[in-house]
Amino acid sequence: MASLYIYQAQCVIPGFEHHVYFGLTGEPKRRELEHWRAAKNGDSTPFHALMRELGSDSFVFDAFELPTTDWKEGLAEEKKLIKHMFALGDGLFKTLNVVHASSSTDVEEIYCLQILNSLPTSFRVTKEMRLFKLGMLKPCMNIDTKVTYKSLGHAEHLTGETRAAITRSCKTGKCTLRGNYYAFLDIDDQPILKAGHKNRVGRRQRVMHLATMLIVESVDEAARRWGESVSTVQSSCAGLYESTLKGNSFCYVDDTNKPRLHPSHARFLKGLRLKSRMAFVAWPKELPWTEANEPAIRAAAKVDDSLSALLKKCGIDSVHAIAHAAEVCAGRRPAVGDYRIARWDKETNRPELTDKHRDFSKSRPKSKAVICLDTGAKYESYAAAARAENLNDEQIAACCKGELQTTGKKRFAHLENGQPVLTNAHKVRGWRGKQQFMIFRPGARTVFVKSRAAAARETGLSLKLLAKPNVAEVAREFGIVIRPISVRV
Repeated sequence: MASLYIYQAQCVIPGFEHHVYFGLTGEPKRRELEHWRAAKNGDSTPFHALMRELGSDSFVFDAFELPTTDWKEGLAEEKKLIKHMFALGDGLFKTLNVVHASSSTDVEEIYCLQILNSLPTSFRVTKEMRLFKLGMLKPCMNIDTKVTYKSLGHAEHLTGETRAAITRSCKTGKCTLRGNYYAFLDIDDQPILKAGHKNRVGRRQRVMHLATMLIVESVDEAARRWGESVSTVQSSCAGLYESTLKGNSFCYVDDTNKPRLHPSHARFLKGLRLKSRMAFVAWPKELPWTEANEPAIRAAAKVDDSLSALLKKCGIDSVHAIAHAAEVCAGRRPAVGDYRIARWDKETNRPELTDKHRDFSKSRPKSKAVICLDTGAKYESYAAAARAENLNDEQIAACCKGELQTTGKKRFAHLENGQPVLTNAHKVRGWRGKQQFMIFRPGARTVFVKSRAAAARETGLSLKLLAKPNVAEVAREFGIVIRPISVRV
């Protein structure tokens, strides 16, 4: 078993000789180098900070071997030694060890008393600023009581709050479980306020239901009350989407019950206002909405807040009725059933009309006639051609427009004045290859191919060889009789 050593690092700078550090290691020389490397790399522990401040020759390392090789026993001896040095305290030694300090001891306070207070007054301000920048000193303040604490440990000791809770409150502005708000102090003892401090964000944030303006005490309560999941309510409060699948929208509120709205919440509220203001109106499709027809239309019109309820009043129960009605309202469809439908403004008591609501001539154009160029069959529309030929109407339309050459091995074109409207895609295309070949085989029929690729598959020759002008002579060397018969430019 390797030997164990307790090493001692004692400061040799005048005025600091009583500062000492103890540690346990199996390799004293390697451990000494590790300490100097940690000090050079900016480690913020008291020992390494003092090494870095005083220089590379400020500490002398000594080690003595322990009679045991058990690490647990070695650590126990080290703790005893450190405890003994703590007891000497203001006398002979000021230990720099913080790892093994008891939980009741404020490590940062010990550091301030043992190191900062022992520095010369002219040197102390620079040292405090440097330690503040390194993060060793983190003074904080209770925002409500204005009580300041020189460190997180000091605040933990006096308030009974955990250090983690105080740190979280300082970084986020949220209150602790005891309802306290904390903030870090800068070098001028001014609080560093975050967005949470300004908004007074609580640990359990209250939630507002935007549709009803009701406020509940937590996200969990909002989820239970409106039948949503907790993650859905949190996402809605964060403004990730306008509303949930159930039509709810939530936001957080501050201590003054003021909602903290995102752009998605503003869009939801705007939709609510429009929904409360708008309704739907239906009237017979034979009557375009004009000044002359307006009295008759108002007498026959039906108005309802719900589009589905309005369709029921009109006796329209088609599966796609609501979707078609929405297109009629938007002006993309002339009518649904026997009615035209538009949005109705309750404040002005007038409909929101499009061109198709006012003029029948601007309705959707009729379907174009179609002809099959291969069979000569004529059809009234794409749908009629698709039903007769058992093909897809969209592909037939693409063939008529010249986007496809064929569908189902058939060609289609638009029919105007009894004549087909042809495009470049309707021209009969021959073979696509650049070269055709005749391959002669003894005792077998001659093979005619329309491309180099087909000739390569038949003969086993490469495409590069088939592209040569003297391909017939070269192929004869392989026992193959081949003749190129045409070249297409």
